Amino acid sequence: RDAAWEATLHNLGHCYRKMKRFDDALAVYRRALRCDARNASTLTAIGFTLHLKGDLDGAIDHYHKALGACGQDTLTTHLLEKALEAAGELFPSDRIE
Repeated sequence: RDAAWEATLHNLGHCYRKMKRFDDALAVYRRALRCDARNASTLTAIGFTLHLKGDLDGAIDHYHKALGACGQDTLTTHLLEKALEAAGELFPSDRIE
């Protein structure tokens, strides 16, 4: 039963995110996490939504959590690299001060 709700809530979160209703998406993704707290896909979706909102620290945190749950996810790895790059943490020596 929880698995069905988790998938439904996860998909609803995607719908909200695509409609740019980021706060609604985050609320629904967090409800999905209550069904499966280590679901890497949902953790990545939260990270991506935070990334879209400009919350790079939150995005990076959730990408790390997702990779901790499933370390072989190339999409999450790519998104983490993009967030670190945007935050200036991937190549800090290249930054102009």
